[in-house]
Amino acid sequence: MAQGITCGSNSSEGTKALWQQLSVVLELPKVESIAYSKMAATFHVSEMNNGSIDVAVTSPPGVREVGPTITITRLLWDLDESKKKA
Repeated sequence: MAQGITCGSNSSEGTKALWQQLSVVLELPKVESIAYSKMAATFHVSEMNNGSIDVAVTSPPGVREVGPTITITRLLWDLDESKKKA
């Protein structure tokens, strides 16, 4: 089971916001430096070239996918605001 949440170093503000929120919702610590993590496995949040975000179980942290991956293609933080633009 994942013991923390890591995030790609070149991630956008939206990806970093998702990283923060996942940490709160899942009650797992954010791991700032993958290189110094002593955890066996983490959820890793990474931004793909097409703008989507992948959340995968990785071991060692942030390196090798060992579990399922969730792909997020669109983030809506404020539903009221998105209705105004539609």
